[in-house]
Amino acid sequence: IKQDKLAPNKTIDAALRTKLASLALPIPGQKTTSTVASKISGKTFLIQQNKNLVKTLSLDFTNNICYLSLNTDTANLKIGFSADNWQTGTTTKVGPYLLARAKSRLSGLPPFKVAGHYNWKDENTLEFTLRYIESPHTEKITCHFDQNNIAVDFESSINKSKETIVGEISK
Repeated sequence: IKQDKLAPNKTIDAALRTKLASLALPIPGQKTTSTVASKISGKTFLIQQNKNLVKTLSLDFTNNICYLSLNTDTANLKIGFSADNWQTGTTTKVGPYLLARAKSRLSGLPPFKVAGHYNWKDENTLEFTLRYIESPHTEKITCHFDQNNIAVDFESSINKSKETIVGEISK
């Protein structure tokens, strides 16, 4: 085999890089800051009784990463979302699932691979996009802030109806 046959093909490499860049998930939204962020970072919201069984919710903004923590009777979930790109990680939070009524319903599976992004829609509305990497589905979590109160909408890519939970900052 001649040495030149083993040399990299710069034209193919450039075309492959271009193609791979075009396959990247676009970053949703543009507004990455709000004056509300400093007021709610590190605070815990007590959530009213709801069918999602969320008891508390907290947000922690650190270096353009927002950590969303959801606590229920049975789980403490902490998911990272980036303002600048997709923050990858894992979670045990079950996402949108076509066979949600199935008997085994994803039991026994390892944590799900996810990518998260956050965006301020306006001064008082924070939107999280959570993509389940090994699934075609996405979940949007939108937080609406009104002084010490919060309303959180959960919307999946399967069922466009919103489920809303409400609460207030713990004193």
